Amino acid sequence: SVELRTGAELNLNHQISSLSSSSSSSSSSSSSSSNVFLSSNEPPVPVPIFQACHCGIVVDSGFSFTHIIPIFSGQIVHKAIRRIDIGGKVLTNRLKDIISYRTWDMMDETFVVNDIKEKTSFVSLQFEADLQMSRLRTRENLLLREYVMPDYTTSHFGFVRPLQEMTYSTRPGGLSAASRPGGPSAPASLAADQQVLVVSNERFTIPEILFHPSDIGMMQMGIPEAIAHCVNASPAELRPALLSNVLLCGGHACIPGYQERIMRDLRPLVSAEYEISVTTSSEPLLGALYGGQFLARDPSRNRGNVVTRALYLENGSDAPSR
Repeated sequence: SVELRTGAELNLNHQISSLSSSSSSSSSSSSSSSNVFLSSNEPPVPVPIFQACHCGIVVDSGFSFTHIIPIFSGQIVHKAIRRIDIGGKVLTNRLKDIISYRTWDMMDETFVVNDIKEKTSFVSLQFEADLQMSRLRTRENLLLREYVMPDYTTSHFGFVRPLQEMTYSTRPGGLSAASRPGGPSAPASLAADQQVLVVSNERFTIPEILFHPSDIGMMQMGIPEAIAHCVNASPAELRPALLSNVLLCGGHACIPGYQERIMRDLRPLVSAEYEISVTTSSEPLLGALYGGQFLARDPSRNRGNVVTRALYLENGSDAPSR
């Protein structure tokens, strides 16, 4: 089978760049054109030489949605595309609610909460065991992390305190022992008046929403189930090849344990005779950008989908129809 790796990712990323119009056309009769700006001084696409991709699935989990896109011979199998209304925005908002309920009001601190999510979260491979460990309030709790909040005077970005400098506060979300009056001396890397947010089960219960949206009341499939649904909606002849080439991209592909969890949860949902291979894009955050660059440089595909920047500034989103 042809694997979706290295140069083959370029073809897949190109498909992702047209996703917004492709997915909408599969669910409704109307579709919109994708706008790509041409520039003569663009840097070359930083991927290896293009290699043709024959069959595979792209799982693009980004800010607003998660799309499951089957591809055969460089073309999207439209009838099998699946979309989950779960993305990074939902996870960040959920974390804001939890922190604001348990500790401080951070409903207006979207940037900080998103940074906490990106720097501390992971996908659990043993959820019940991790949940039990997160209840411990001693050094036995290996999941505890202390996030130092930005003070916007000396720093504009928060950071996760190194394990050797953690104070293991028993007050999640409050000031750590090192920064409370009368407490032990603060580490050299931490000012005495900085606030420390202690996170524990939030680290893995938030990403768990990607696999069980029903946990927050959304009656939708999780990502592994959506992949299996996509495969079953594809022609039977393609199913073995699709499952042997599953490529993960988007921001959630950067979460530790994400690939392993999808691989594990997908296995019992499909026939045991099918081999499953799940890989992560070499640059999951930039796949759509590289795909857009490739689309703009491909004369055979950009006809009717490309406008110049000047034309876009003049006509806005109506430029493709002019």
